[in-house]
Amino acid sequence: MATFQVAKGLVLVWILSFSVEGFLPNRLSTVHTLNPTDYTHEEITQIGVLKAAAKFLEDNPPPGGASFTTGQLQNLDPLNPTTLFTAYYGVQRLKICVLFLEVTSGGNLQSAITEIIDANSRVDSDYVSSAEYHVGGEEIQAANIRMITQRNSILGVLSAASPNFESARSMIGVYLHILQDFYSNTNWVELEGGVPYEDLGTFT
Repeated sequence: MATFQVAKGLVLVWILSFSVEGFLPNRLSTVHTLNPTDYTHEEITQIGVLKAAAKFLEDNPPPGGASFTTGQLQNLDPLNPTTLFTAYYGVQRLKICVLFLEVTSGGNLQSAITEIIDANSRVDSDYVSSAEYHVGGEEIQAANIRMITQRNSILGVLSAASPNFESARSMIGVYLHILQDFYSNTNWVELEGGVPYEDLGTFT
């Protein structure tokens, strides 16, 4: 009987170890097969950063180049560093400064995005027991304060005389992890649907 109870307890722990997970770091981090409509931290960050970069480039066309309509770059199909870079300049030899990196090719842009993704993924190991980094245990207020602190730190790094862009990208990855976990680990989506919580991480 005791052996059965222990076995049942171990099975329960094994099940809970998966069921309490929000977004998984990537598709290689689970024994389960994710549906095509499921997203991981890696995928959300990749898409989100590319969309943000595309929006920035739409608002800041190259000197002497053509202007862009809203969504023209954000809705590229496919949207990836190479197609974005090519659509912006038409060639891949000029230099832009985006994501705090002087970019001379789609590969450089992807390297910058990968740094952010890696920092995002490390939150699950570096802060595994810190609820405010995962918006767990109803620690929404603590997570919001953590995001505000993180945002201020990012702005502080970027406003320095000699900004440490690598450090900024790492901190952005942490910020995005908390932001993503808010939508994953609370009932905001059930209550508000696709409406973003725009004050999250900016106001107490």
